[in-house]
Amino acid sequence: RDIGYHSLDVGLVSFNAGALLGSGFVDTLTLTYGRHKVALGQEVKASSKRIKTVERSAPANKIYPNRMTGATIRATKGNYGATVGVFSTDFSHEIADWSAGAAFYASATLELGNGDDLTLDFLYNDATGSADNQISDHTGMSLYEWAAALGYLAERGPWEFLAQASVGDNGGSQATYREGSFWGLVGMASYDVIADKLEAVSRYAYPGA
Repeated sequence: RDIGYHSLDVGLVSFNAGALLGSGFVDTLTLTYGRHKVALGQEVKASSKRIKTVERSAPANKIYPNRMTGATIRATKGNYGATVGVFSTDFSHEIADWSAGAAFYASATLELGNGDDLTLDFLYNDATGSADNQISDHTGMSLYEWAAALGYLAERGPWEFLAQASVGDNGGSQATYREGSFWGLVGMASYDVIADKLEAVSRYAYPGA
């Protein structure tokens, strides 16, 4: 049987700047360059191999870009974490170049005292409406102008709860029906019936525009 090659999933080179600089204002500081999974939204942060449903929800796929090449800086301090990055909007099956536009990413995370996670993510794409906008979202449409997502993840014994709200704007588009703002809500609850073997999951998702 022939086995074909489609694309590189991720390919990253990281530099632990915190280890070089020593202790200081932050606990860790990591610089990374390469082909990234740009995790926008709490639902996207889990690997597709570990998600609890067959597919991610429509609101999650709307704000989730396909793989992008770029650079990120991530810092952590106590229960706080922050990531900023810049990515090329050039399309490639491997490492893209910088001949197209750019997208700018920011993410903040907070682990609460009870172990719950609160996340806020944002992405701005300066190539919307032009031929330089070569990246698509996970619905197969051209990447929007901007999007933001607020997520909450909690565990209580065998229960796990996820809530996510997202909003954004498609910006200029070659297709007029793709223009304008959009938003989405996701709520998901899961219960370990048999630990690590059987899990019951319920999810509600509502995309709006």
